[in-house]
Amino acid sequence: MTAWLLLAAGQELTAPPPKFPETPAEALLAAVRAGNLSEVEHLIALGAPVNGRDVLGSTPLLEAAWSGNLEIADFLIQHGADVNVHHGEADATPLQYAVLTGHVDLVRLLLHAGAQITGKYRDGQGLLNVAAARGNGQIVDLLLEARADPRAVDANGNTPLDSAVLHGQTSAVEILLRHNADARYVHPRDGRGALHEACMRGYANLVQPLVNAGADATGRDRFGETPLDIALAYQNGNCVAALLRLGQTLEKSRRIAEETMEAATLRGQTEIARLLLNSGLAVNRPTADGSTYLNDAALKGQGKMVQLLLEHGALVTARNQNGGTPLHDAALSGNAEVVALLLDHGAAIDDRETESEATALMMAASMGRAEVVALLLKRGANRRLRDKAGHTALERARESGSAETIQLLTR
Repeated sequence: MTAWLLLAAGQELTAPPPKFPETPAEALLAAVRAGNLSEVEHLIALGAPVNGRDVLGSTPLLEAAWSGNLEIADFLIQHGADVNVHHGEADATPLQYAVLTGHVDLVRLLLHAGAQITGKYRDGQGLLNVAAARGNGQIVDLLLEARADPRAVDANGNTPLDSAVLHGQTSAVEILLRHNADARYVHPRDGRGALHEACMRGYANLVQPLVNAGADATGRDRFGETPLDIALAYQNGNCVAALLRLGQTLEKSRRIAEETMEAATLRGQTEIARLLLNSGLAVNRPTADGSTYLNDAALKGQGKMVQLLLEHGALVTARNQNGGTPLHDAALSGNAEVVALLLDHGAAIDDRETESEATALMMAASMGRAEVVALLLKRGANRRLRDKAGHTALERARESGSAETIQLLTR
């Protein structure tokens, strides 16, 4: 009768009688599981089979390795236990168990006794991959001393170095790199290397060691993304900062950062720009076409970006390739809010563009930017000034044909 039927019938349940080992092999396994060294010694002396298996295919040494019992494992090995035996169901060896559970002294004992290091876990992971992922530096060292291959690749295309990086295990990364792990290796599926992964996961402390070992700080994956692109996409500012610090010595890395900043400025991607600026990118450095980030943001009418750049020290006196200030660019864009913001931060309202000697008022008039013209006049712009060709803002407005602008300038 099942337990629930007994309960339904109001009968009292009693614990089943303990099951005693029926054979010497079972008795030895039970003693190992209980951690009873004296009983293990006694049973071995009586002739219990040191390599006997239970119904699941486990042996005394496998049990000792799983529990991390060094004394029992040592005794079993001394009495002929097979150090390379495989568990029947799990197909695991004592060394695999010791690595998996992080028992350093047991790993050392098994290696000394001749345990093979070629065992595989799921997905074809080698012992070194597993130890690296768990960050157990002592075990990583022991396996490398036993000639485990630091460049071996598992079924997913990952090396032990990849496994260490994926789990943020700094000590394992450093040990593997000292043993010639390949920091240049890229995954065959996505073309990403360990540095890409570190930047994706925000492990900034791994950036410098990987680059020192040869990882390409500007290498592109199959999607065309560099480590910096990935760090920005995942908003890992610590990695962005670490990569930009490399720019002091890596010109290409610095150029990528600046190109990214230029693109972010034009598109109004303030979070990307903020990450770059907070990471040390120079806010007033000229762009590739001779402008500045503030000029470009003002020309595009990117108000939030202009505000961000000003907060980070962008100069309102900066000049673009034609000698125009951000105020000139804002006037051309027709964004009155940006014009007001620049004026509030000290932009000189009647400053002249070097090439044409035009003021912001003249440029706004030429483009028919009535709202900007009205704002500039209200803030005190001089409508009587003339440009290099001798034209006033009103004359420029007449050329544009904007009736509203002309009316503002003739009041």
